[in-house]
Amino acid sequence: MATVEELIAKFKASRLQQKEEEQNRLRSAAEHGIKYSADNRSENLRLLRAFFDTAQDDFAILIGVGSQSQYSLLERGERDLPASEARRIESALGIPNNWFDRSNSTLLFLSQDELSLINEIRGVKPQAALVLAEAVKQLSGRDW
Repeated sequence: MATVEELIAKFKASRLQQKEEEQNRLRSAAEHGIKYSADNRSENLRLLRAFFDTAQDDFAILIGVGSQSQYSLLERGERDLPASEARRIESALGIPNNWFDRSNSTLLFLSQDELSLINEIRGVKPQAALVLAEAVKQLSGRDW
């Protein structure tokens, strides 16, 4: 049986590994031009509500943030959506972790084929994704 000290050490090591993995994901995202900021949360609330095609009062109930007026303050950016709440909503709705912090507005203008390609590339190692991006650039004849 493990001692309390061993369990605490194991927990700390696990948290350290999680933080390192998160930093690696953020570096990888930055290499692909994805920017993360808590400032994106209100815009992403609007995008998500538009996706669900629902009124503020119904959406507030769906995501569990209180009344319509409380939700409206979040969506307008007059009240901050705490990180813990953003992560809870992401988990409850099955959307990717840190989605609320990502700049997602440009995704509205992508075709279904483009979104599918992006989702496939996300599963590839960062260096391979850069090679794929260069290949697509050359094939398209466009300079980005």
